[in-house]
Amino acid sequence: MESVGIGLLMSTLSTGLPWANGLPLVVSPSCSRRPSGSFLASRPLAFLASAKDNAQTWTNRAAALLQSGRFAEADSCCDRALQLDSRSAGAWFNKGTALRQLKRATQALAACDQALAIEGADLEIWKLRGQICVDMDRADDAIAAFNVVLQLNPDDNAARKTKTSVLFSLQRYTEALECARELVRRDPADGQGWSNLGAAWGVNGHPAEAVRCYRRAVDLDPSLDGAWVSLGAVLAFSLHRYDDALDCLEEALRRGNPMAAGLLDEVRAERDASSRLSK
Repeated sequence: MESVGIGLLMSTLSTGLPWANGLPLVVSPSCSRRPSGSFLASRPLAFLASAKDNAQTWTNRAAALLQSGRFAEADSCCDRALQLDSRSAGAWFNKGTALRQLKRATQALAACDQALAIEGADLEIWKLRGQICVDMDRADDAIAAFNVVLQLNPDDNAARKTKTSVLFSLQRYTEALECARELVRRDPADGQGWSNLGAAWGVNGHPAEAVRCYRRAVDLDPSLDGAWVSLGAVLAFSLHRYDDALDCLEEALRRGNPMAAGLLDEVRAERDASSRLSK
C-alpha cells in the first residue's frame, strides 16, 4: 500500500517490551536466591552495604542501583561481583543492562554473551540481547535472539511485537504479517497487536484487511491514537473514503497524536480535489 507510506504505518507499531527502555529489578531469573524486585525496592542501599562481601551481594547492589538509575555505579558493582565469581550470570546480565543504559552497546552485548555462555536458556538474557541488537541496528541478530525467546516461551507476545517491528525494518513484510497474525491469535484482546496486524496487512497491499484490524484495535483500546491515524490514512489514501478518514483523524487529534493535524489538512485537500474532478 505505497500510497499511505511505510513510515506512517510503522509509526503505529509497538515493540511491546515493557523492559525496552526500563530496567530489570533483579538479577538473571535463573540465579538462585535472587531477591525479588519488591525486596530491592523496599530496602535502601545502606541495607545491602552491611551484607557480606560476596558476588551475590554485589550483584544485588547492582540491581538496586539499576532501579535507582545509577548505571555507572551499578556497572562498578558488577565488576566487583565478577572479580569474586566470574561465572555469575546475574552479574553479567546486570552489567549488560547497565552498559546498555550508558549507551555502550558493544560492551553491553559482550556482557550479555558472557551471561548466555553460563545460562544459555535464560529467557531474560535473550530478551536483553535482542534489545541490544535493536539498539545497534543489527536487525538479523535481533530477530535471531527473539526467535530463541519465542522458542523458550511461545506465549511471549512482547517479544513477538518487537520481532514484528524488526521484520518491518528489514522490509520482510510477509514474515511480519505472519508474526502479527500470531500476535492476535495468542491474545485476541490485545489492541496494539491488532494495530500491528493492520500495519502488516497494509504494507502487504490489503487495505480492507488493514481497516478491519485497525477498527478492531480501536474498539479494544480507543486510546491507541496511532491506530486512529493509520486507520484514517488507509481510508483516505487507499480506499478514498474521505469522510470516514476525517472522523478517524479528528479522533486521533483529540487524543493528542502529533501527526493528525497535518494529515487532516492533506485529506481535506484530497477530498476537495476529488470532488472537483467528479463534477
